[in-house]
Amino acid sequence: MVHALVYSHKDRIKWFHSTPDFPFKLIEPGSQVRPESGAHEFFSGRMRAPETEEVSVDCWLEDGRVDTEWTIREITIPMPSYKSVLSVLWIVPCSKLDFYAAEEG
Repeated sequence: MVHALVYSHKDRIKWFHSTPDFPFKLIEPGSQVRPESGAHEFFSGRMRAPETEEVSVDCWLEDGRVDTEWTIREITIPMPSYKSVLSVLWIVPCSKLDFYAAEEG
């Protein structure tokens, strides 16, 4: 499965790791978490338990090859004791992003 893991602390991306077949450029560490992401919901105090949602790719990707109207799936895992969150990202099968990734690969 094509996916990436992003660790954010105090509303800032600290690091990420993606599978070798994840073909897109993720937002750079040090960047602020985007307001439309599940991670931002945690930092805003609106999330207490893990949550899964489809979000716009521009929440997590800085890649001029993708259309900002496309979506990516995000599972947000809050870690309140650490003022941090883990976000697991994956490409929704049969989505436009998935078809684009297949063409690139």
